[in-house]
Amino acid sequence: MSNRYTETDTESYYDAEDGIYRAIWDEDGSVHWGFFDDNTGGDFLKACANLNRIMAEKGRIKDDASVLDLGCGNGTTAIWLSKAQGCRVTGVDLSGVRVDNAKADRLRQDSALQDRLVFEKASATDLPFRDGAFTHVWSQATIYHVHDKIAALKEAYRVLDDGGIMVFDDLTKPQPN
Repeated sequence: MSNRYTETDTESYYDAEDGIYRAIWDEDGSVHWGFFDDNTGGDFLKACANLNRIMAEKGRIKDDASVLDLGCGNGTTAIWLSKAQGCRVTGVDLSGVRVDNAKADRLRQDSALQDRLVFEKASATDLPFRDGAFTHVWSQATIYHVHDKIAALKEAYRVLDDGGIMVFDDLTKPQPN
């Protein structure tokens, strides 16, 4: 019996557990990693917002960017990114429940922001976009959930335009020497 999980396992888990995740989020959906510094002190939510800002800055995401949010969840960070940077964001997630939540949250935004946001159910290992479709790929706490990380990274590279930037955070598993 294999201990490896499948993409279907991951999708089923997040579809079934979304209610729990939404119950523990703050109003802005800031349950992801954070970067603590002198400005955040010990405030976790400030650290989460700080990490978002750092990633957008280091990724050089500006208002002319077309960003793929890989593993967008309920869309909170994609909405923040579009608001804060003025860019277009396409969010994809394996969970249909989360994509539906993101679409509903998108409709609560002003029309200018709605026009810059798209959410689709898709696998990180088989993205439904043309080669070079995005100037940036953004991903927070997602790749470690993907059953075939190499395929996901190849797909991210494929959909990036020449000179595009992938900005992400992720967990790594130490390997013995």
